Amino acid sequence: MQFSAVTLLITSLMANGLMASPFAAGDLVELNVEQREGGSIVQYGQSKRSMAPRADCGGWFQAECPKICRETDINSPECDTKNGGTNTVCDSLVNDLYGNRETVLQDKAQQICWKNEDGNTGCCIKWTKTVTGITKGDLIERADKIKSTCDANGISGKYNTVNIRDVCLSYCMSSGAGCKDESDFS
Repeated sequence: MQFSAVTLLITSLMANGLMASPFAAGDLVELNVEQREGGSIVQYGQSKRSMAPRADCGGWFQAECPKICRETDINSPECDTKNGGTNTVCDSLVNDLYGNRETVLQDKAQQICWKNEDGNTGCCIKWTKTVTGITKGDLIERADKIKSTCDANGISGKYNTVNIRDVCLSYCMSSGAGCKDESDFS
């Protein structure tokens, strides 16, 4: 019995797709796991990263790109009713951030999640660019605000523009869905 190259390719892609973590959206890979009572803290990072240059500035005959990060007001997260993380699970994640605020995350980390022991329920914080030296403490204030403000259908919210350690990025908290970079430098 012979299999065509197309059949083997499709089978391979389907098998790899089934092994992906429900918490790692997009092109993220697991970087570190910390076991906790009742679950674990998992850090994810980009397996590959390409940064496209801005098209609206910095070119030959264009204005220089501004260096100002126009942050979203801490009191105004954008809430979403989809992809909500379970409230108690998000509490566990935020409590871990508070209890380990000085912990430096992995170099390429862009997402941190609490996963319950069952491996099926979780809550994640995702940021859209790598940040050198980012700590769990850098993530607390916005996570706490999203948790207390965006709880209509589980915890799900976003800040379009955040400045963490001089990196302008977007910041999301949810069950682990992706986070589109909509940071504002203008």
